[in-house]
Amino acid sequence: MLVIAAVLLAAQTAIPTADPWGPPPPPPAAERGGRLRAASLDAAWIGGSAALDLGVSRWGIDRGLLVEVNPLMRSGPPAIAMKAAVAVAGVVVCDHLRQRGHPKGARIARWAIVAVHVALAGNAIVQAHR
Repeated sequence: MLVIAAVLLAAQTAIPTADPWGPPPPPPAAERGGRLRAASLDAAWIGGSAALDLGVSRWGIDRGLLVEVNPLMRSGPPAIAMKAAVAVAGVVVCDHLRQRGHPKGARIARWAIVAVHVALAGNAIVQAHR
């Protein structure tokens, strides 16, 4: 009996513990669907707000109501590429925060990015109507 207790105690102490400084363990299969859902919501909100900002800006520029001061955003293809890059970077940041165990931080980052795009679109509308 004493030998069995010693073997069990040795087996329990030999279980490797997770490295607190290493990468987090992969999420269980049930959580992966939630992560995909959250990333798709991030992409929809961030991509939609970036498209809104780009659409309103292009609307004002095409009608001669606005002047773009950023030289990279003056023509169509570079402007689309920049907005897409910003949207992808925002989704990656939100996913990284969520993956590291900060779902509230990811939500705050998503809404901050959306708020900036909506504010830029609102400013373009205000400037176009002056």
